[in-house]
Amino acid sequence: MSRTTWKLSPDVRALLPSLYERGWTTARIAATYGVSQTGVIALLRRRGIAFRPAARLGCDDAFFRVIDADAKAYWLGFLWADGTVNAARGAIVLSLQTQDGEHLERLRRSLRVRSRVAAYRYGTHTFSRVVWTSREMVADLARYGLSTPRDPAIGLPLIPAEWLGSFVRGYFDGDGTAGIYRTTARTPYGPYKRPSLRIVSRSKRLLDDVAAACRERGIGVRTRPHKTIFQLECDARRHIIPLRDWMYAHAGPCLHRKRAILRRV
Repeated sequence: MSRTTWKLSPDVRALLPSLYERGWTTARIAATYGVSQTGVIALLRRRGIAFRPAARLGCDDAFFRVIDADAKAYWLGFLWADGTVNAARGAIVLSLQTQDGEHLERLRRSLRVRSRVAAYRYGTHTFSRVVWTSREMVADLARYGLSTPRDPAIGLPLIPAEWLGSFVRGYFDGDGTAGIYRTTARTPYGPYKRPSLRIVSRSKRLLDDVAAACRERGIGVRTRPHKTIFQLECDARRHIIPLRDWMYAHAGPCLHRKRAILRRV
């Protein structure tokens, strides 16, 4: 867990105001010294430091205005799975485990996000996060049903069928898993390797819509409750291969580690 600023040495506490006045953000100071951002802000206030006006951490405001490209559909799906939208502030937040931090850089380049990817630590858990603001983008995302909290009654967004596989790829990269497992079942030929693909969501409607789109393409999947959420499952190689080919039909952004697993199916 992040330390509070009073646990820092007096010399370091005296240094923090000068760092802020030199242009460091409170988030950067907190991450550098392993303290909470709230504690840094409180210390600066106690020292009488005048805060800078909040910077507009913008982006390509019109990126999601029309979903007419693979990257747009992909990042819409990825944000649907892992993004947080603060409509009141016009802010969008995306956090990933540290090993996927490079994927946030891909998003920054694609959406032309001007803020940087920052590293954070919470106890033994480390993660990367990027935050940007755009009321125009928040409004466009809302038109496709993307808000926080998610409305479980909303299914797949209305986007051109050409890019639906790209949206599913983005959602799978955010809230899906894939693997190839050695079974313990005995057959005349011994144990065998079984591929598996899972996508989870709190919205049964969303997964039902994805399942329907798969079945239209002859891909066999099933959905079922799983604890407090729902799960879409595909366990047969003859169905995972066309599902993979549909999701990766366009050579756009993806999590390379998941694509590498599916290429082995």
